[in-house]
Amino acid sequence: MPSTEVTSIQREYLRALVEHPDPAVTAIEIGDARGVSKQAAYNALEKLVDKGLVEKKKVGSRSVIYWSTPTARQIARSDS
Repeated sequence: MPSTEVTSIQREYLRALVEHPDPAVTAIEIGDARGVSKQAAYNALEKLVDKGLVEKKKVGSRSVIYWSTPTARQIARSDS
């Protein structure tokens, strides 16, 4: 079961993921949307994967795409 305990920064990453026009995105795209490095976005997304709020899939030799779970979308759209 996904952990619904998230920090305000994690919530911002979830919002960036949910509000992105593409359903699955790379860490680079989220980094660009948040104004942070690819590495910072990757680290944040991996923590959200560990919490069960974001799913990922390796595509190609070095690319990974991420997408939000229904619980993540609910958290991203909440006010608190």
